[in-house]
Amino acid sequence: MKKIMWLVTVGILTALLLMSYVETVTAEQRATDTVQKESTESSKNANSVANQVDEAHDSQSTTPQVTSNQKVTKVAKINDGVQNWETASINTVAYVDLGNSRRLGYTFGKASTNRSDESGSKFELKPKANVFINNNGNIEAAFFGVKQGLITSFDYAIHPDRSNKNPLQLNESIGERFQSYRVYKGTTSDGSTALKVVGLVEVGNKTYEATLLIRPNPNKAVIQQELYLASTENTKHAAGIYLAKDLLVDNNDNIPVYAQGNNAGLYLQSKKYKVFINLKVPDGPQHYGVTSYLDSYSYALSPYKGTDFDSPGLENDNLKEGTVIFKKMDSTYSNKWSWQTFEPNTVYHYRSDIGLTESGAVSPDTMIKYTNKTSDNGENHVNDQLTIESMAHNNGYNSHWQGVTITSNVPKGLTIAPKSLKLKLADETIQTVDASHFDAQTGQLSVKLPKDLAENEWTSLLYDAQINKSGAGTTMTAKMTAKGEIGFPNEASDDVQIPIQDQPTAIEKTVRNAEKPTGDYGATAEGTAKGRFDYRVVLTTNQTGGGLASGTLSDVLPKGLTLVPNSATIKYAQQATPDPVTAIEKINLKPMAAGETATLTYRAQVADTVDDGALLKNTAQVTGKEVNGTALTIDASASVKITKPKIGKVIFKYLDRATGQPIGDQQITITGPIGKRLSEVKSDEIQVSGGQNINRIRPAYIDSYVPVDFTADGNASVPTFDNHVRDVDPVFDETETVYLFRYEKQRLEIMAHPVKFSFGKFSNTQAERTYYLPTAKDQNGQKKPYSIGIADYWGINSWQLTVSQPEQFEGTYLDQDKKPQRTALDDARLIFNNIEFERTTTSGNSAPEKEISDFAKQKTLIPGAAPTTLVTYTKNGQYLDKDQNNADHQYDVPGYSEFEYRFGNQSNQDYSIALHVPRKTVRQKTTYKTKLVWHLTVAP
Repeated sequence: MKKIMWLVTVGILTALLLMSYVETVTAEQRATDTVQKESTESSKNANSVANQVDEAHDSQSTTPQVTSNQKVTKVAKINDGVQNWETASINTVAYVDLGNSRRLGYTFGKASTNRSDESGSKFELKPKANVFINNNGNIEAAFFGVKQGLITSFDYAIHPDRSNKNPLQLNESIGERFQSYRVYKGTTSDGSTALKVVGLVEVGNKTYEATLLIRPNPNKAVIQQELYLASTENTKHAAGIYLAKDLLVDNNDNIPVYAQGNNAGLYLQSKKYKVFINLKVPDGPQHYGVTSYLDSYSYALSPYKGTDFDSPGLENDNLKEGTVIFKKMDSTYSNKWSWQTFEPNTVYHYRSDIGLTESGAVSPDTMIKYTNKTSDNGENHVNDQLTIESMAHNNGYNSHWQGVTITSNVPKGLTIAPKSLKLKLADETIQTVDASHFDAQTGQLSVKLPKDLAENEWTSLLYDAQINKSGAGTTMTAKMTAKGEIGFPNEASDDVQIPIQDQPTAIEKTVRNAEKPTGDYGATAEGTAKGRFDYRVVLTTNQTGGGLASGTLSDVLPKGLTLVPNSATIKYAQQATPDPVTAIEKINLKPMAAGETATLTYRAQVADTVDDGALLKNTAQVTGKEVNGTALTIDASASVKITKPKIGKVIFKYLDRATGQPIGDQQITITGPIGKRLSEVKSDEIQVSGGQNINRIRPAYIDSYVPVDFTADGNASVPTFDNHVRDVDPVFDETETVYLFRYEKQRLEIMAHPVKFSFGKFSNTQAERTYYLPTAKDQNGQKKPYSIGIADYWGINSWQLTVSQPEQFEGTYLDQDKKPQRTALDDARLIFNNIEFERTTTSGNSAPEKEISDFAKQKTLIPGAAPTTLVTYTKNGQYLDKDQNNADHQYDVPGYSEFEYRFGNQSNQDYSIALHVPRKTVRQKTTYKTKLVWHLTVAP
């Protein structure tokens, strides 16, 4: 009741103070396209300004003029991103669809309401951002006094006195201080409606052109409250900008206010509705606070901790989500921007977002930010390490945002560290994210959250990245989107700009030992006399200089270094292949674009006369002119230190694996320069104990033997052997290395499993019969198919498996006279079915694809015939040979392999060996036997 009475009093006072003005220029007159001319000088001046503002925005110019004694200068063009502005009424209302017949409304006038306001007094309507929900025709406002035009809210305001904490709404509110204004309506790029009010404002004897603008956030269901402000004074001056409003939720003026986490803002809620204010937005406030309307009629600046305008508010407390920050009656909130120096002809932008939702609804919210872990001065530079955090936040009420996927787009100017990906969940636990979630081609990082987001919960996706050279002098935009699987709205997005300081045109020279081609380049390198070094010179132009117009690169080698012929090339960034360079002492550079690189590479040889300990330094220099006319002289140096080569030792030993006795050359010792591979050394750099060719001893060819395994730990008491036999290429080290190769005698072996087999006992009745050999059982009682095993220790030669049946199945029986008689199963045939052939064990290396194993899956043997070929194994791979230089070789099965020629498998083994006897064949009561002869022969 106290508040209502106070408002009535203030309303009457306001009406009295503005009576003369209202009589000449009424609110209704401002809403029309023309302004009536009055005879008084004051009304002429007002009309002149109003008409000029209208014309300026129709023509996209902002140069208001007045005929009074005001100091007015030209104002810079305001670019608000909307092109099709047209005049509108102050009570124009626009909406954002929230689904289920709910709409988020916004206007500079009054929202239609079906409720009686706290005060029925009539006040002149002042343009202030009014936001509400239209829920199936019922209006739920976010601010007090929607029917009177937010008469208790400052809205955006200008504070001229830095130390004064008692502002008066009538003196500083932009809506209250408009000398005249126009209302406009336009369409944003995403099809939403934008509303703005444009006019001249006088505060503290200073005049400004102000544009109040409200429009939906294109990525969230919230309304952006914006201010574009420009001083019309000829000289600079300072003032403070703030925004303060009297809150209301569900027609209740006495509801607690809570903090959003991450200093994102604040919210308050009734049983039905929730109002939230988002502050972490582009050009958002630096400070915020909350207080009671009843504590002070100048509540706008009273929440802050000090008398200076830049004194802090709640942002310094880093409050967690849901912290109660205000419990008193009649809540208000305030946003405040840092004290500002207003330069002539300069537009300043301010923004604070507000949204409403009802119980049970999701309100998707996002926020992306970055932290520079290298630089703490507020600047970002190439090679700085950043952490990017993309946050998803359910700003809804009694709701769950389901199936949320966070997608973060990594700018090209950042090089992501794939192993740094992680999620920070709502309970602040950290969960590692696999690097496969990042697509390097699209630069997109996408992760589905492991759980739904309940109201007020946050979850973050984080990654570390380094600023690369392509980002120099640019402003990168890191973007994110969070999208749920169901519901409406279910998506929100955000972005953050990352300005990168430009790099001046620079030259970098580095060097590495050419004997270590995979080593890193650096400012210095070490090597020996007669050694070689690889040099690299990189010239990078800056972004703002426009590039290199002309220039010369010179690189003069010192005494003791000579250029290796045909080794020098220069490659510009846009080239697919480098250009050859004949002389590095003077290279005429091509024009280069801004940010382009040119890379010179060459190899230099150290003379054999250079002393140990010598330091050979040379400098590359670029002289020329940049596109913007700047003269350029820059240089960079690199040095090589000559050292005496250190010598290491490698020993090769050869043993018979079966006997453990040395074979062949038994042992060969080689000494060479430490750090070099055996295959890389020159003949004059090493000593070989027996004078052997170093490319024919690792392993060595030993007649009638085949290498089967080796170890590089030959001095160990129990060495571990590797059966992937190959040509080793050791690096000489300070520690002696012993390689031990073991061999087997060269041979082929054949084994039958089992040696004997029996078809069993049957009736001797003459009939067409096929008898199947039952599978035998092993010692464990398990059936195992009959097979022929082959052990190959031959190495290089191919081989062939054949079988023959010299005689027919025969037996002996007693005739009527009890005399023994020979008998045969005439025309009987032994048949092999379901034949399989496979390698069962190997020395470890895979057989090459070009090796051929040709075998028959079915064979019928004819007694007395020539041997029948079962398997032909042809070796076409790479094998150790007595006449072969084995440098850089890895052998194809150079050791041993075992194979199995098998009759069937577990499913058909009992029907894979058959004996067919024709009907006409006479069968005696006896046991018939035959012999199979298996042949394993080596191809010539």
